[in-house]
Amino acid sequence: MYNYKNKRNGYLILENIVSLSLIGIMASLVVSIFSTSVFNLEKSYNTSKMINLAKKEMCSIEYGIQNNKEENLFKRTSKNIEGYTVKSEVIKERDYFNCYRVSVCVSCEDKKMMIDSYVVRT
Repeated sequence: MYNYKNKRNGYLILENIVSLSLIGIMASLVVSIFSTSVFNLEKSYNTSKMINLAKKEMCSIEYGIQNNKEENLFKRTSKNIEGYTVKSEVIKERDYFNCYRVSVCVSCEDKKMMIDSYVVRT
């Protein structure tokens, strides 16, 4: 009877060690998945913010071209908005009447996004 009791206690210690190691492995997997998803969420947020800044700048330039009667609209601008560098360029197309090519580039420290469009002034 005494031997059986000692063997049973030893078996419980082994079970506890195995179960704790499995719990530790599962916890490390959950933590790594969570940290990866947080990193990807931040990256996606920065990308969407860059797209929104580029669209906003593009719309303001297009509105300025449509409502401006001056012929000299060739300009290059660069400004910083919320830590992002926004560069825009307006070039008149020579082959077409009242057609302008608008290029907007938004960049941060490691990423760059560019949007091109054509605007016809009526």
